[in-house]
Formats: sequence, structure tokens, C-alpha cells
Amino acid sequence: MDEFIEVLEKGDTEEAARETADVLILLNRLGTTLSFNLLEAVDAKMKVNRACLFRPATEQAGIGTRAPAPSPATTAPVFRSGTRRVRRGRS
Repeated sequence: MDEFIEVLEKGDTEEAARETADVLILLNRLGTTLSFNLLEAVDAKMKVNRACLFRPATEQAGIGTRAPAPSPATTAPVFRSGTRRVRRGRS
């Protein structure tokens, strides 16, 4: 992960793609070892994510609670990644 962060800080998108591929390969191998299909697991999780809004419960990255999906009048959800906040629009 440290290598990936360094690559991102340098702005080297080609190397970032290679580092991302390494992570995907590792996750695929883990899924194979644990006898699950990674793509099917991702699809199932995306269905859950689309139905929920993530709200950070603490300042620690990765810890949060899930709330019901917002009404159409509500703005796009905010996802917390490390110390950065990323707003994802709806397509």
C-alpha cells in the first residue's frame, strides 16, 4: 500500500495502474483460496452500497455506520477515505 501511495503522490498514473492491478490480483487469489468469486462478491456488495448511505461515526478511517438510503432530494453521499473526503455524484 505504501508503494501505491507514493505513486499517487508522484502523479504517475501508469505505475498507479500497475500497483492497482497488483492489489486486484492479490484479492482475486484470496477469493480463490477462500472459495468465493470476487466479481460476484463485488456485485453483491455494490447492491448493498447503493441501498445505503455511509456516514462516518468517528474520525478514524473505515469506521462508520450505515443509514437508510436518502430521499431523492438529498445530496450525493460522502465517502471518507483516509483523511480526504470524496463526494460521489449520482449517474
